[in-house]
Amino acid sequence: MIQNSMDENLIKQIEYLSKQFPKFSRRHWIISNRFDFIYDFIKKIEQSNELTTTQKEFIKKKLVACRFKLCSLEYHDRNIAVIEKKYKKTLTNMLKHPSFDKPTTFATITPEVAFEFEAFLLQCKALLDIYSQAIGYFFHEKPSNIKKLKNVLLVKKNQFALDLLELLKSKWLEEFATSESLKKTKRDIIAHYSMIDLSNINIQKLGPKRFNTIRTKVDDKLVIDYTRDIISKARTLIHNTIFVGEKNKKI
Repeated sequence: MIQNSMDENLIKQIEYLSKQFPKFSRRHWIISNRFDFIYDFIKKIEQSNELTTTQKEFIKKKLVACRFKLCSLEYHDRNIAVIEKKYKKTLTNMLKHPSFDKPTTFATITPEVAFEFEAFLLQCKALLDIYSQAIGYFFHEKPSNIKKLKNVLLVKKNQFALDLLELLKSKWLEEFATSESLKKTKRDIIAHYSMIDLSNINIQKLGPKRFNTIRTKVDDKLVIDYTRDIISKARTLIHNTIFVGEKNKKI
């Protein structure tokens, strides 16, 4: 399996630290096997007769970066889960205090969740921009975002381009690419205007040992559900892109 030097160095460091410090684990660095299929894609690109050497080197570099961005999305997602668990435990313990002897509600802002969520959105936008460059270079173009990649594909109009365009019709991509229907995306808001409006973590004491947690939400959806849905869709986008490339014999 192909690995870039950064991954190789991380693996060596983890192996060393795991031996020296028993409590240390690879969990300290997110090296997700779920995204290793990208390395298999790179290997096929290296063996392709359809691409020039320059194309191969550029696309390989961008795909390694895509995998790195996918790992960063998982990192922020896991951090959000840990933070929410910590807040839930703290608030629940507070409501167990004798002074809270009746059913009540306690809510608090969670800035750490907001920090991680905004970082997640920025990394996802970065992933899609780098993905656009990688795929655009199959056509000797370097589009810097999804919208520009679509324009490249519309001009080419061959079957490979048309199949890729179908992939890019996914609704979730509008969250990260300004369109006529969505003038300011979530990423645009945090990068240029303000901050994302998230709800608070809310703990309800229903009885002596009964509690209900309402976790952080964005647009009436749990933040953790949003992030995991996006990770799944981003992974699927790249996976399906590989399928389209193989079907059109471009790799």
